Amino acid sequence: MIIVKIIANWLILSGLMGGLLTGKAIAQSSSSTYPMAGSVNTWQPPVDEPDSTADRWRRHIQAVSSDEAVRLFDTLFWLSPELAQSIPCLPPLGDWSGNRISSGFGWRSHPTLRTIRHHDGIDIAGPHQYVRAAANGVVVAIGKSASLGQYIRVNHLNSYTTLYGHLAMTLVRAGQRVHIGETLGITGRTGRATGVHLHYSVLKQDVPVDPARYLTLAIEFVNTYQRHLNRITNYQPTNTALPVWQK
Repeated sequence: MIIVKIIANWLILSGLMGGLLTGKAIAQSSSSTYPMAGSVNTWQPPVDEPDSTADRWRRHIQAVSSDEAVRLFDTLFWLSPELAQSIPCLPPLGDWSGNRISSGFGWRSHPTLRTIRHHDGIDIAGPHQYVRAAANGVVVAIGKSASLGQYIRVNHLNSYTTLYGHLAMTLVRAGQRVHIGETLGITGRTGRATGVHLHYSVLKQDVPVDPARYLTLAIEFVNTYQRHLNRITNYQPTNTALPVWQK
């Protein structure tokens, strides 16, 4: 396992990092904003010194599109698991059993207003349960609005923000740092809701993106890593002669 990680890190540092960190042009995603009514507290992230490789990668993730960030997730995880875990990469509920996506991202007929509106996230229906942070970050707002009811907004300090709405209860405070998987609140039906569910939004540069693409990023990475590890550990060389440089 250690050998696999060393090889992967070496390849990333020698190849990918050389290309990504030399100032090549990177397409910026849209700068339009996503308004949020009812915010109670605001928080400004500290400015880091842009010296480390992690800082360079963080700036790169901030600049690229949502599609590119998803594509780079595995590479980023090899380089820095901590930085990768600041990208929404796990379902916002601890246990998926008994849950379902009741409404997807995009245009839809609103279930209570009966009008065609854009749904800026997904609705996950299920029983009352804990809501968990989809990535490391800082709680920047806890509030209440007519549409979302009680909600929590988390800034992941890398152009990503996640939003958790229709909560029955919030269990964190504004300004609190949270780790991936940490409990934020409990699902409910506050606001405009026809039943108990979680409204979950992922925003990049304040622009809503489809959360479905992010739900299982970490799980897929672990599965891919396990398959790769199995190939390495099960490999049986046909020629056991040592190379010249090892004799």
